[in-house]
Amino acid sequence: ISGELERLPPLAPDLHKGEVILVTGGSRGMGKASALAFLMSGARAVVLAARNPGSLEQARKELALLGFGPDRVLTVATDMAIESDMRNLVGKMVQFVKDQDIQKPKYGLFFNAAGTGQTAPMVPVPPGINPDLIPITGNPHYPGSDGANVGDWVDTIDSNLTANFVLLELMLPYMKG
Repeated sequence: ISGELERLPPLAPDLHKGEVILVTGGSRGMGKASALAFLMSGARAVVLAARNPGSLEQARKELALLGFGPDRVLTVATDMAIESDMRNLVGKMVQFVKDQDIQKPKYGLFFNAAGTGQTAPMVPVPPGINPDLIPITGNPHYPGSDGANVGDWVDTIDSNLTANFVLLELMLPYMKG
């Protein structure tokens, strides 16, 4: 998390006091920085979810170097497009809370930084130099594309929208307290 600590705005040290916060997309970028911010603002624990176990382990190590050990950080490899993965995530989070003997946990928040998307143009574009793509991509060199398709659209909606609905549905019984 090098560099991110210095860029964080000052946070109220008890803003998230006692909360257990689930961060999807928590292995890098905005998700990892948000997990750090939640911990620094009093969260009892963060649960980091992402697809890549190696990236999750790296995030866990970085947070540990800042003093947030295994009693404060749980990582769970999760593909947000797979409902059974999300059920596993929530189950591991609930078990973690029990194992850490967190009394009256507050599941007050889950933070979504996970997402995916296709960047293909709507129409086929041959490979090579295409100056018309500069305003869109910032680069005239394009590897070529058959164009976007309905399958790409469905995958993006499933990962970015449907997954959040399903995860919220799974989390609600715990968030109600």
